[in-house]
Amino acid sequence: MKIGRLIEILKAYDKEYKLYDSENPEFYLSSLEYQEEEDRFYMYFQEEEEK
Repeated sequence: MKIGRLIEILKAYDKEYKLYDSENPEFYLSSLEYQEEEDRFYMYFQEEEEK
């Protein structure tokens, strides 16, 4: 699977559901970034606000 397709799938899934960090469940996936020149994939997490 190509990295671009993986990002598309994760972003589509994230529109309906929040993806949480399994080790820190109070954090959810807030954005994805692929740096082509570095060939690195970054996943940024944000702490969920208390309701």
